[in-house]
Amino acid sequence: MPVSLDDLIQSLVCRISDVCDHKQTPDVSYLNIHGSLLPFLLIALNRLKTKRCVVSVEDYSLQKNLVESLALLTPGFSLFLVGAGEGKQLLGADIHVLNLFALGGVPVLVVPRQWTATVRSCLVDGPSGGVELSSVLDREELLVLFKGWEMEKAPIVKAPGFYALRGAVVDVFPFGATEP
Repeated sequence: MPVSLDDLIQSLVCRISDVCDHKQTPDVSYLNIHGSLLPFLLIALNRLKTKRCVVSVEDYSLQKNLVESLALLTPGFSLFLVGAGEGKQLLGADIHVLNLFALGGVPVLVVPRQWTATVRSCLVDGPSGGVELSSVLDREELLVLFKGWEMEKAPIVKAPGFYALRGAVVDVFPFGATEP
């Protein structure tokens, strides 16, 4: 007899509830969980609590499989960071993802292990409404900033991370925004 995803998750939720005894802990580590069970564990944990969670994964292939599995099982359930590599700053796309997560639309954020501290500081120490530009710049400084954020110049702005120049006007679709 086939079992639905909802039945499977509900069973897992009951078992986790029994084991955890409903004790609240701020940072919980689940170690040595098989990669194939991880998506189901995250869905079950999300049903047990109302807080969002950041999942740090060291192995890139496991991270990729987790993101793909979550996208198939529950579309729109998770976001993930691409990352520019260890020691580099976040990419513009990553800033966009952090903004979306900070705004509360998605319960799970999957990050590479080396980005855990950076993400924690952005989400905990940053502004509650997401990552924002906090200074006023002139046009040239603004364009230098966009290039520093690895935003691309385009004839028409249609997606986050692009900007266009129309005479004295700068059209921009900032990371984290829902429209240009």
